[in-house]
Amino acid sequence: MMRSDSASVGSAGARADRRVHACPAVRKRARLLGLSLAAICGSGREGRITPADVARYAAGGAPDSETRPAD
Repeated sequence: MMRSDSASVGSAGARADRRVHACPAVRKRARLLGLSLAAICGSGREGRITPADVARYAAGGAPDSETRPAD
């Protein structure tokens, strides 16, 4: 259940409101690296964040539009 009081706004307020599409392994890897998934542009199907996206972002690289698969 979502809370609407000011206590729930604290850490959640800093995050983007968009839904992030990533598998649990990608979420764990980003968490271990201290990365915010909201900041990573996914190159997978329907914008899904892939392990390569996390590695590229951690290395300081920009998303490579040429590796994005055609829909």
